[in-house]
Amino acid sequence: RGIDSSVPTTSGIYAIVHTVRIHGLATDMQWLYVGQSRNLRRRCNQHTHWQEPKPALESIRDSYDYEFWWASVTVENLDEIERDLIDHLRPAANRIRGRRRAAA
Repeated sequence: RGIDSSVPTTSGIYAIVHTVRIHGLATDMQWLYVGQSRNLRRRCNQHTHWQEPKPALESIRDSYDYEFWWASVTVENLDEIERDLIDHLRPAANRIRGRRRAAA
């Protein structure tokens, strides 16, 4: 994929986004998953290689339509920012407190 080396090893929040592009411009996107990690590069590798622990995300390994977006965030703020993004974006593959999120 080539993105692994550009992802920092710092803590942060990330999103996996299904993106449709025409001539390089995003024309449609679906927020698939929002997560947090103390090492973004390691977590990116888990999602984009053969270590994906979430069945709902297994298809991202075989497609270039998925993008891994991230923002560096201090460890102390990970939970709050992740929760805020999940509430706002309502990603399809996220679970909230052990239950699948309710459809909007």
